[in-house]
Amino acid sequence: MVALRNSRYDRGMTRIHRRIRTADRRRGLHACALVCAVVQLMLVTRGHAQREPAPTSPRSETIALAAIDRPPYSRTLLTDNVNEEWFFAPEWADQFGRRTEPAPLITAQVPDGHRADSPFLVFNKRSRRWSSVAISRHALAVYPAQRDPYNDALIWFGANDAPPDRFMDWWRGFQRSGALDDSLIFSGHPGGLGLIDTGERTVRYFGPFRDLVSGRVSQLLFDKDAVWVWGRAPGNHELNGIARFDRRTTTFVPYPIQSKGVDDGWYVTSFTNSGSTVSLAVLEGGEWFNRHEFDKATRRWRTNRYGWVSSGDVPVFERPDGASARIDLLRPGMHFGKQGENHYGHPIVVLDEKGEWQRVITCRNVVGWVRTGALADTLSFVRSVLREPATARDFSNGGPRMFLWRAHLYMTRDEAREANRLFSKAATPAYVKDIATRCALAIDIADRMWEAFETRRRGLQ
Repeated sequence: MVALRNSRYDRGMTRIHRRIRTADRRRGLHACALVCAVVQLMLVTRGHAQREPAPTSPRSETIALAAIDRPPYSRTLLTDNVNEEWFFAPEWADQFGRRTEPAPLITAQVPDGHRADSPFLVFNKRSRRWSSVAISRHALAVYPAQRDPYNDALIWFGANDAPPDRFMDWWRGFQRSGALDDSLIFSGHPGGLGLIDTGERTVRYFGPFRDLVSGRVSQLLFDKDAVWVWGRAPGNHELNGIARFDRRTTTFVPYPIQSKGVDDGWYVTSFTNSGSTVSLAVLEGGEWFNRHEFDKATRRWRTNRYGWVSSGDVPVFERPDGASARIDLLRPGMHFGKQGENHYGHPIVVLDEKGEWQRVITCRNVVGWVRTGALADTLSFVRSVLREPATARDFSNGGPRMFLWRAHLYMTRDEAREANRLFSKAATPAYVKDIATRCALAIDIADRMWEAFETRRRGLQ
């Protein structure tokens, strides 16, 4: 892990470690995992909020082509024009991957600092010759690689540090050299996004956390006026969020979302463009289902309202009236355990209200209407769980105990602090007071890094 050089951060980390050790001795939990999470968070993020667009360097470099004798057999056409065809060779996208055919023999010199086995290939229709497109040596694993549906001349690609499911710890670090691709290095860790303009014959690079939220790019969505990017490195505690590329200004703006604590790193199950919003279905901490929506008009994350089944069955209707077809039945206890799914939590998100009805969506993507007041809000549901005698006897991973440990994922900051006051006052069960101690510490750590993001981002300009 890269050493922290700033003595102010060293002193701050020492204080945080001391608080973690004290809290962990009280509740008997293992401290090392939380310490590692905090260190990674401090290294990678140091902050959050986005107020003004961060200017992206207008610099771009001219594409360098290296002649090759033979292209890989497996290749995908990305785009073409009158003179050329541009291909992507998946087998050569990943420098860590297994090769089933020999590398293309390059007969021209590749510029310094560039990959000699680039997965981007060009076929010249007139000369009938093949070339390899030189890209940054920091693009160790290239994915995704997509043609822009609104501009055939543009090719977007993730300049990632490793395959999607592989965790990398670049403990020796990478140094900036003053090259165009320096934006791909953050805290000694490579990663970011590349943009090839086949018309202008240029390539540009965007990196964290000035341009993007994370160092590893996973998915892209396209609008006529913008490109949306999501990605994060598995195993690393990074900021959650998305970034928006403005086609008019040709700049990126990152939009992080406030962390709920140190255990809510996203695993995204869907990243969709619904017209007025960019929507994500995620597993928080890899296990707990949640939804997040970004409003395109206001350029803000929406605050979700959640509903929970507390006392009795709640029917879901097709339309906001009791006479329409019943499309689902929500039952008490449905929020505990996995319920036959690959995740915990099972929150019900309130999308809209119409008179005495609420439009909701479940984790199974069932969208319908329930009567207003049929579902409890998160704090009310927590209170009812605390009152249940079964809660005091539960020590499993699939019951109310574990739900109380993760209830902060479905709360605002103010709600989480109110829940902590409830946990602190609760006479039973005994483990609830430990939840309050842990959540208070996690919120404090997340808030410190949230506030520091702006300072760090400005330092990257």
